[in-house]
Amino acid sequence: MALFLKNVAFHGILLDALFEEGNKEWEEVSQLLEEGILGGVVQPLKTTVFQRDEVEQAFRYMAQGKHIGKIVLQIRSEEKGSAVQPASCLVLPAICRTYCLPSHSYIITGGLGGFGLELAQWLIERGACKLVLTSRSGIRKGYQAKRVHEWQKLGVNVLVSTSDISTLKGTEKLISEACALGPVGGVFHLAMVTHASPLSSCEQSL
Repeated sequence: MALFLKNVAFHGILLDALFEEGNKEWEEVSQLLEEGILGGVVQPLKTTVFQRDEVEQAFRYMAQGKHIGKIVLQIRSEEKGSAVQPASCLVLPAICRTYCLPSHSYIITGGLGGFGLELAQWLIERGACKLVLTSRSGIRKGYQAKRVHEWQKLGVNVLVSTSDISTLKGTEKLISEACALGPVGGVFHLAMVTHASPLSSCEQSL
C-alpha cells in the first residue's frame, strides 16, 4: 500500500473485451496499433530462436525461467519477398507411437498376471478394444476381477480364456475365440511356469 503514497494509480484493463462483437473501441485500437507498427513504436517481443532439430535444447532453456519474451522453433526458413510461395514437402524425424486397431483382437497369454494386466492397460490406452486374456485357472483374485470390470465399463470387450495353450488343440481354440471377436492384431506371450530349486528356497528362507 506504500505505493499509493507516491500518487500512483493502478488501472485494470480487460484486453479481451476489445474483441467482443460490436465493440467500437476496437477500431480505434486497431488504428493505433497499425500506426505504431509503421512508426516503429510497437515492436515485436524479444525472441530466442531455436532450429527444428533443437527441440530438447529449447525446452531446457524454457525450463530455466530466465528468458524474456518468446521462445520460437524455426521449422522453415523465412520466405524472401512479399509474394506468397507454396510450401515444399517437409520431412521431420519422429518417434513412432504404438497404435492398436479397435476392430482387432489382441491376445495376452498369462494375461491375468501382474505384468499381463499392466500390458492390457497399456494396449487399451493405445486404442485396443478387444482383449483375450489367457489363464488356465481363470479369475481368482479380487484385483483381477476389478481390472477386468473397469475395462468392461469403458466399453472394452475382455474375454478370459482358460484354453490350455501348451497343447495344439488348446492353441487352436484360443485363436478361434480371438477371431470371433475380430482379426488377431497381435499376440503377447507372457505365460510361464517357474520352478524353485531346493537351494533357492533355502536361500529365500534365510
